[in-house]
Amino acid sequence: MDKQDLKQLKKYFNEDKKFIKDGYYRLRDLGNSHYELAFLEAGPCGDTTIHPQITIDATKNELIPIKLLDLAVSPTLRLTQEEHKNELCEALEQLLQRFYQVIEE
Repeated sequence: MDKQDLKQLKKYFNEDKKFIKDGYYRLRDLGNSHYELAFLEAGPCGDTTIHPQITIDATKNELIPIKLLDLAVSPTLRLTQEEHKNELCEALEQLLQRFYQVIEE
């Protein structure tokens, strides 16, 4: 994922979660060139559950995933770049493809 991907996603997604087809999509600017890319599942009582949420460092051209949180799996999943770099990169690629898939439909 690079800054071009981020620029493209910003055209469609923002701080507000947006329901599209199978769940909610959100791109949140955390400041200091950090962003959260999240897919949220709808719950039975109007709540949402992160599945997953990935925090991204966008200070360089290549976007670096720094942590992942997934509350829809049991046990919950919490990954950091220091310990799970490859898994984070793979999860970010999968989440990015999910976002692009709903844009294209």
